[in-house]
Amino acid sequence: MHVKRPVLLISALVAGFLANAQQLNDPSRSAVGGAPGTVRSKPSVPRDPQMASKADKLFLDTERQDLPYYHEQVALPMGSDACTVELVNTRFADIPAAELASLPGLGVPGAEPEVRTSVGYARKRPMALVDIYPYRKDAATGQVQRLVDYTLRVTGQRRGGAGGAKSGDYPDTSKLAIG
Repeated sequence: MHVKRPVLLISALVAGFLANAQQLNDPSRSAVGGAPGTVRSKPSVPRDPQMASKADKLFLDTERQDLPYYHEQVALPMGSDACTVELVNTRFADIPAAELASLPGLGVPGAEPEVRTSVGYARKRPMALVDIYPYRKDAATGQVQRLVDYTLRVTGQRRGGAGGAKSGDYPDTSKLAIG
C-alpha cells in the first residue's frame, strides 16, 4: 500500500507537466500584450512585401479593440532623457471599406498617423519606445489610408535636472554650513 501512493503521485505530476507543456508550446497562440494572463494571437503578416520586414514589430492594442500598431525600440545617446520622433519617407495606401469595418477601434483618424513616444532604459542605456498607429484620413479625398512604408528619425534630448552642477550655498541650519 505504501508503494502505490508515491507511484500514483509521480504519475499525476508527470501528467500535469505534460499537459502544461503542450499548452505552452502551442504555436497558434502567443502573448502579445494586454492584461497579465491574457493570450492574444499575433496579427497576420501584411500583404505588402515592403511591410513584411516590419511584421515582427506589429502588435495589437487591446485597449482599442485589437487595433494593429507598430512598436519600435531605438537606442538613444547616453544621457538622453527625452526624444523627438519624426516619420520621413512615408507612403500610404487606401484601406478598402470591408477592411475598414474590421477596425472598430480606429475611430476617426487624424490627418497624420498617431505616434506615441516614451523613454525607457535597458541595461542602463536609454531607449526610445515608439508606438505608431499607421492610419490617417486624407484631407483631399476623405479616404482613410494605412501607412505602407516609412523611415523613423529619432533624436535624443537632454532636458537637464539631476546630474547638473550643485550650488555651494547651504542653509544656516545645515551641518555642512558649519564647516
